[in-house]
Amino acid sequence: ASAKSSGDEKAFTEMNDRVDRGLDKAILLDPKNPIPYLRRARASFKRYITTRSLNDLQDAQEFLDRVEEISQTMSDPVRDLKAQIHIEAGEQQRAVSLYLDALDKEPGRAQLRRRLAGLYRTIGDLDSSVSIIENWLTSLGDPRTPVEMRAFAEWHALIGDNCIQGNIDASRGIY
Repeated sequence: ASAKSSGDEKAFTEMNDRVDRGLDKAILLDPKNPIPYLRRARASFKRYITTRSLNDLQDAQEFLDRVEEISQTMSDPVRDLKAQIHIEAGEQQRAVSLYLDALDKEPGRAQLRRRLAGLYRTIGDLDSSVSIIENWLTSLGDPRTPVEMRAFAEWHALIGDNCIQGNIDASRGIY
């Protein structure tokens, strides 16, 4: 939400202060629970999107660091938010590295590949986006189960979307 007038800005600030106080209280009550830290990081990042205050961006990063100290099970949401923060800070390669590192550890995770392909597309590296998709489809072989067929169709649809939008040449999208 954009703070258009002083009244809107005041309401925006009050709402964010209430959210912060509630999450800070949750953190005090259970400092080993990573969820309030993650929610606080998201709230700070959303506020940054509106205010463009670097303090909010820094707060988001600090709360994400705390989540990582507490729990490794929160890696996907933390990775996604960290990638968004890196992109906002103009550090696209650091965002890409987060997903490449995760894929090195878990090469079979389609969701990581989907996110990396989308990230490449977002930063304008369409060749890498298509390459990620094509490599994944090749590694799958022919789909055998309904779940594999659905995943296969989704990946082809992503390539098709890129062709339709003119992001990639149709002849490169079909192999």
